[in-house]
Amino acid sequence: ELLIRTIDLVDEQHRGRGRTTIRQGTQGRGERVTEMTPRAAASPEIYSAASLKGVVIPQPRAVVPGVLPVGLNMLAGKAKLGKSWLALDIALAVSTGNKALASLPVEAGEVLYLALEDNKRRMQNRIELLGEESFPERLHIAHEWPKLDEGGIQFMEAWLEEHRTASLLIIDVWKGLRQKRAR
Repeated sequence: ELLIRTIDLVDEQHRGRGRTTIRQGTQGRGERVTEMTPRAAASPEIYSAASLKGVVIPQPRAVVPGVLPVGLNMLAGKAKLGKSWLALDIALAVSTGNKALASLPVEAGEVLYLALEDNKRRMQNRIELLGEESFPERLHIAHEWPKLDEGGIQFMEAWLEEHRTASLLIIDVWKGLRQKRAR
C-alpha cells in the first residue's frame, strides 16, 4: 500500500506551462518514498528580427555600470590579487554615491560588507588608505556571520528587509559562509 502526498510546483515565470510534481509518503513497512517528476521544458521564445525594429529595450540596471550589474556576481581569483581592495572600493563608492575606481559612476545605496577575513583595525586602515575621509553611515560591516546553513541566509534576508535601500551585499570571502561539504 502506497500512501502519497502530491505537491505541484508551478513555474510562475512560464505561467504554468511546466510543472514539477513531488510525491512523498510511506510504502509498505513505513519506508519513506519521494518521487519527483520534472516539469516539462518551457517552449523557447522565438521572434523575428523585424519585431525588434523600433522597440525600446531598457539597459539592465547596474550598481557600477559596465562593471557590476544588479544580481549575483562572483569575483574569483588567486590569493593576494586585490579582490578585497576592489570590493571595498566599490562598497565605499556605493555607500557614499562617489565614483568607483576613481572614475565610474555608481548607483548609491546602502551596503552590507561581510569582511570575514578582516577585523576592525584592518578595515579602518583600508578605508583610510583608499582616501575615504568620511566613514560612510550607509556602509555596514560584519566580520563574523553564520554559515548559510546555520542561519546565515535568514540574517541576510532580515538585514535586507530592514535596509530596503540596500543595493549591494558583499561576501568576502565565500568560503567563510558556505556550508560544510559532506564527506
